[in-house]
Amino acid sequence: MGTEPVTTEALHKLIAGEQLRIESKPITDLQPLDEFIRLTDLYISDTEITDLTPLANHTGMRSLTARKSPVRNIEALATLDGLEFLDLSDTPLEDFRILRGLKN
Repeated sequence: MGTEPVTTEALHKLIAGEQLRIESKPITDLQPLDEFIRLTDLYISDTEITDLTPLANHTGMRSLTARKSPVRNIEALATLDGLEFLDLSDTPLEDFRILRGLKN
């Protein structure tokens, strides 16, 4: 079974509003989400995502779950001051100091 890259066009079809759930998909890059700045709730689980940098401009993000994925780079989350909920469980992350400046 082959895997196809997630395109911006495919994401437009998936996102019905401000929430997106990506689960058990071989996705490796969140860059296609860059233009979805209205996205407020993102759930990612059991993917191949390692870098959350494409979320840096999503300043309206309120809830982010990125679990069961090999996430290693969370520096972009330090800019998400509106973040109220964050779940990074079951990832290889050990150092969360970059998040100390978040208000919530």
